Amino acid sequence: MSGEHDRGAWLGRLHEQSVPGLDLREAVARGASATVYRAIQESVDREVAVKIWHAPLVDAASREAFRTEARAAGVLSGHAGIAAVHDAGIDARDRPYLVMELCRRGSLADLLRSGPLDGEQAVRVGVGVADALAASHAIGIVHRDVKPGNILISDYGEPLLGDFGIAALVDSDDALHAFTPAYAAPEVLDGASSPDPRQDVFSLAATVHALVAGAPRRAPEDAPDPVAALATLEFAELAPRGPDGLDAVLARALDPDPRRRTASATMLRDELRSLLGPRRRARGRTVAIAAAVTVGVAAAVGGLWLLDRAVLDADGRTTPYEVGTCWTDVAGGGVRPAPCDGTEDWTTLTSVWFEEGTDPRAVCESSVSTLPEAAGRTVLPVVEQRGAAGERTLACLAAVERREP
Repeated sequence: MSGEHDRGAWLGRLHEQSVPGLDLREAVARGASATVYRAIQESVDREVAVKIWHAPLVDAASREAFRTEARAAGVLSGHAGIAAVHDAGIDARDRPYLVMELCRRGSLADLLRSGPLDGEQAVRVGVGVADALAASHAIGIVHRDVKPGNILISDYGEPLLGDFGIAALVDSDDALHAFTPAYAAPEVLDGASSPDPRQDVFSLAATVHALVAGAPRRAPEDAPDPVAALATLEFAELAPRGPDGLDAVLARALDPDPRRRTASATMLRDELRSLLGPRRRARGRTVAIAAAVTVGVAAAVGGLWLLDRAVLDADGRTTPYEVGTCWTDVAGGGVRPAPCDGTEDWTTLTSVWFEEGTDPRAVCESSVSTLPEAAGRTVLPVVEQRGAAGERTLACLAAVERREP
C-alpha cells in the first residue's frame, strides 16, 4: 500500500495501543514536534482530534506540569471561543497527548492562503479571540503562540482558539517551536522567557493585521538573522482595507515596548469591538459559511429567553450569535431573528459563554457595561442551547431606540 492516506493510517495504527479508548485513523496534520490524528472516541462514538507529541516527557516534574496545564485547558474549553479539550494524558512511551474537538474546516491559516479576509470580519475574529484570551489570562494562562494556524474554524463556522500554553511547555527545549516568529512580540524574539499577557496581545494584533493584509510580516530575504530582523520590522498600514480606526488600535497593540502596549486582552477586545458599532454587519468574505436559515421563536424560561435550536442552518446545526444580529418581538412573547432594516426591536451587543448557576442578566449587564452603545438601553439576556452536551451561549441583546419621523 502506498500514498499519504495509507501512511497516515499506518502511523495511526502504530499509536493505537498507546492511547486507550481511541480508534486512531488518518493523520490530518504533521509538524516538527507533534502529529494530529482524526480519531473516534469509542466511549461516546465521537470524532475527535488527537495531538500526540513526538518527544517524551522525561521527568516527573515535566509530566506533572503537563497535566496541570492540560487541566487548565480543560477548564478554558468551556469558553465559546476556545476549542474544547476532551481528555489529556501521557502514553506508554511517556509522550503527552491531547484529545480535542475536531475542526474539519481547518484554521484561519488555511483560509488566509486564498487571500485576505474582509476587514470587518477580521475585526470580529479579533474580538472573539481577545475574549478567549481574556478568560485565559484571568486564570493565569498565557497562550504564547496566537496565530492564524491556531485559530480553528468549527463545524458551525466559529473561530476557536486552540493549542494553548501546553505547546510551549512541551516544546520548551526548542524556543523556536514554542512560538511563531512572524507573530511573536519583540521581547519574545529577544529571548524573554517569562510569559506575559501582553505578548498574547501583540500576537493577536499581528494576527488581525495578517488577516486583513493577506499575509504576515516577513523579514527581508537577505537578512543575516531573520528572527532578529522581525523584532524591529514595522507593520504596514492597512487603510483602507479595514474599518476606520483599525490602524490606530493595532498600532497600540503592536507597540514594541510592552509598557506602552495595549495593557490587556480585555482592552484590545473592547477597542476592536468599538470599531464595529452596534448595527454593522460583516460584509464580503466571512469565516462562517452561511447556509439557508430556518427561523424559529424563542420561548420564555424563568424570565429569560431560551433559544432551543431555534436558528438552524441547512444541516440542522445551531447558528451562533454574532454582534450586530437583529431581532424582532413576536406576538405573545419571544424574539426571532430579523433583517437589520430599521424595523428590528433588538440588536446583539455581545455573546459570551454561560455557566449554569450564574445570573444571565447580571452577566449581560457586566459584559456590556463598558460599551458606549449600551448606555441607557434595556438589555435582554437570551440563552442559546447548543449541541448534544447542552452547552450554552448567552447573547446580550439591547433594545433599539425608535425615532419619530
